[in-house]
Amino acid sequence: MRKTLAPRFILLTALLVVSALPAFAQNDADKIDLKTGEWARLAPHIGTYNYDAVLKDKDVKARLDKILKGRKIDIAQQLEVSSPIGFENDCLILKGNPQRSADTNRAYMEVCLGAGSVNLGIFDSGAITVYTSMDGYQYLNSGLRTWIYQQNHQSDLLQAPENVQFVVVKE
Repeated sequence: MRKTLAPRFILLTALLVVSALPAFAQNDADKIDLKTGEWARLAPHIGTYNYDAVLKDKDVKARLDKILKGRKIDIAQQLEVSSPIGFENDCLILKGNPQRSADTNRAYMEVCLGAGSVNLGIFDSGAITVYTSMDGYQYLNSGLRTWIYQQNHQSDLLQAPENVQFVVVKE
């Protein structure tokens, strides 16, 4: 009798261990704080309308200046009518539009705390320009790709639409 119980006991023990693994993995994932990194000091702005504090931060401003390559884009004006600062992945999400032009102009900006990077999308009269240090559409965070997708009402989230122009600046 002892001989037949051993394989069953081993099988039962193995099943219990394997079924418990996802719970252990989930607990570890819950402990990850995405509000850390190079620009962690900006995390308290999540959920606020304090766009000025983020846009005037010396590191954010320097990164914006670098990816815009001297182009005169008034980001504060592009985000004048806005929602509270969001948070996705490890990035603050700033989005909005200039007053009285939501139907033709919109902006979406990611300020990624971990890497200390900035990605900016500007929708202007049907054309989208993405300012980034990423090498291509497929490397953008899902939030920016989704925003681009929503501006175009297209069916393929995985490919950049024809009206998207990239300005890529290596950091």
